[in-house]
Amino acid sequence: MSGERGKMSTEKQQKGGMLMDEVSFAWFTGVQVMKKLAISAIDGYRSLFSVEDDLRLQFYRDKGIRHTERGNYAQAAPLLARVLEQRPDDFEILFHLGFALLKTERVAEGTPLMERAATMDPSDPRVCSVLGMAYIQAEKYKEAVTMLQKALVTNPENFNLHYRLGLAQDKLRNFDAALEA
Repeated sequence: MSGERGKMSTEKQQKGGMLMDEVSFAWFTGVQVMKKLAISAIDGYRSLFSVEDDLRLQFYRDKGIRHTERGNYAQAAPLLARVLEQRPDDFEILFHLGFALLKTERVAEGTPLMERAATMDPSDPRVCSVLGMAYIQAEKYKEAVTMLQKALVTNPENFNLHYRLGLAQDKLRNFDAALEA
């Protein structure tokens, strides 16, 4: 009898051990499912807010450009500077931020931005004319002449460009060229 009791006890232990294995497996599976759900939720959250970041950048870009176009240069500069950090090769941001900085007499900050824009599109008449005038402010008359001449190719009737070109030529003591401008 004691042999049967020992056998029954061993069977109970085996069944109990199997039951515990099943419970452990169920627990392990549940934890793995929860991990996958958490990872999916985190990935979804990130993708949702990366779209928000893109929308935010587009909003500030458009708002900054509108401020520049309306002559609100002091309001435009911080918005566009914020966007430029994320989009350093955006031609329009470089142009409008450079222009806003130049208009708020921050020539040392605005000129390099205009120069970067000029390397991206060397024939853009807006960049050439603004950069030419910035060079005059910085007393870089030779560079101003080059830029203003480029601007006049696409806008030969612009009195202001002719006047600024004549001014730069005069400062370089090219008096005949100054009179022609």
